[in-house]
Amino acid sequence: MKSILTLLLATASISFSFAQSAFDKMVDEVCTCMDSKPEAYQDQSSLQMAMMECGQRAIMSNPMEIMQERGITDPNDMKAMTKLGQDMGIALIDKCPSYSAGVQKMSMDMATGGGTPKAMTQSITGRLANISGDHVAVLSIVGTNGIAEEVYWLESFDGDSDLLGNSDKYIGQNVKIDTETIKLYDPKLSAYREVKTLRGIALSQK
Repeated sequence: MKSILTLLLATASISFSFAQSAFDKMVDEVCTCMDSKPEAYQDQSSLQMAMMECGQRAIMSNPMEIMQERGITDPNDMKAMTKLGQDMGIALIDKCPSYSAGVQKMSMDMATGGGTPKAMTQSITGRLANISGDHVAVLSIVGTNGIAEEVYWLESFDGDSDLLGNSDKYIGQNVKIDTETIKLYDPKLSAYREVKTLRGIALSQK
């Protein structure tokens, strides 16, 4: 009887040792998801978008067990959630061949210039209706068709000192705006969206 009990306990111990953790299951789900997104390895922005989509899907399949296993008590703890994402990325390198190969290829392409994303630049002309926003300044440009277009002022650019010190000079005037389109993360959408950023401004005669 004792030998049978010992055998059962040993078998249970072996089965437990081979049981997959919630974290490992999450990594496997992300790997499967990334297998369906070969386009994710075009550039860093595409990779971040795909990882966020796959990661969120995998976490939401079993959030309580994953958080409990990782010692996360608050899903809004950004430090803990960021660490979870970092650990997931490291695990994917080790356990997901397609992800490892994709990241390696993207890194090599960027090192040689082949994978460096080209910025989408454009010049637009219209009336500067206003500059609004609390934390990020947004310029509203009204075109000849009467439709307003938003341009985000996110960083410094050549000639920005004039706009900084004398924005009233531009409000209500026709201006020529140099823009660059980037992918900006929108927490309300939990996704990236393309926005135009301000790269230059000048009064226009048109």
